[in-house]
Amino acid sequence: TASGSVPVKAGSARSKKVKTIDLSAALAEHGDRSLLCRITLESEGSVVSENLVTFARPKHLLLEKPGITAKVKEGAGNSFEITVKAKKPALWFWADLPGIQADYSDRFFHRVGGGSVKIRVKPWKKMSLQQFEKKLTVSSLIDTYA
Repeated sequence: TASGSVPVKAGSARSKKVKTIDLSAALAEHGDRSLLCRITLESEGSVVSENLVTFARPKHLLLEKPGITAKVKEGAGNSFEITVKAKKPALWFWADLPGIQADYSDRFFHRVGGGSVKIRVKPWKKMSLQQFEKKLTVSSLIDTYA
């Protein structure tokens, strides 16, 4: 795991090349199928944008089961907040309520280096916390082929 930071001045809704990162040593050590590069943009201590760079096609990545855990809290107006954590990299993971129509604050996420993601879900029909937890599934890329 390597990390670093570079101060950036960028306007909103703009794209700007900030820095070229030499990852040749990391690629030589880990290989293109095992190296993941997470890039974040922070403003005033909060992540405002993030991206994931892979060096191989997703189906060729050497991923392990991520050990995803999800905790649910009931919110106002038939909404729920899911806090998702993963012990290992979880790529393109998503929460779902199979057979239930709902609005999601976001659909697909990556967790590479720890931390958690909060997802707000509002089912179209009233659900109890117990019903919600029973229907909830959280899956990641590896679940589509492993």
